[in-house]
Amino acid sequence: MDRQRFCSIWMAASMSALMLAFGVTQVSAVEQSRTESILPRSFQGARLGMAMAELARTDPQISKTVLPSNSRQTNTVTVPSPDPYIHRVVYRFYRGVLYEQAISYRPDRVPRGYDGLLDRLKQVYGRPVAENMEDYDLSRDIFSARKTVWKDDATRIMLAEVRKLTDGREQFELVLTMTDLSLEQARDQAVEAQIQQKQMSVPIPLPDRQRASAQTARPPEANEAGASS
Repeated sequence: MDRQRFCSIWMAASMSALMLAFGVTQVSAVEQSRTESILPRSFQGARLGMAMAELARTDPQISKTVLPSNSRQTNTVTVPSPDPYIHRVVYRFYRGVLYEQAISYRPDRVPRGYDGLLDRLKQVYGRPVAENMEDYDLSRDIFSARKTVWKDDATRIMLAEVRKLTDGREQFELVLTMTDLSLEQARDQAVEAQIQQKQMSVPIPLPDRQRASAQTARPPEANEAGASS
């Protein structure tokens, strides 16, 4: 009787463990599918990859700013937002195409600030690839920044809470940035090429090519004789 009771308990425990493992596997699968969800690429009429002229037609404020600067390879446009939750929106263009949009929220209008918006974004976008990273950039009077990042094959979305000093006062900025990865890479490569070109234009002493060519043209015996003498 004791042996049968032990076997029954062992079988029940085994079934419970299997059911628990199956449940954990299902939860992991759901989380994985949410992690791999496709991120958004548009917001309030602006879409990543949109031509500058097309976006300018949607907002008179944008058209006044960007049209005189179409000839530039990169261009940044900042416009105030009529949305009561948003302070301003920054549009960044590369070769006349929108590659990044930064939405600056009003922290006092967002319930629970960074943490509240982070919870909302995690519900919609799923699990981020990096959460609450600490960053520091004293060069721009930024004391600290908390950042959370989502990414898929085409897009990166980053939520940042920036603590900075402006006119002697401590301020917090809450910014959500949406970036086209391929356009950003093309812009970075173009910027790097420009930097290298500027570096090559800096004058430095150069080797005497005629002397180097003459020394290379001499037979090895002559070079050895010259060296021994």
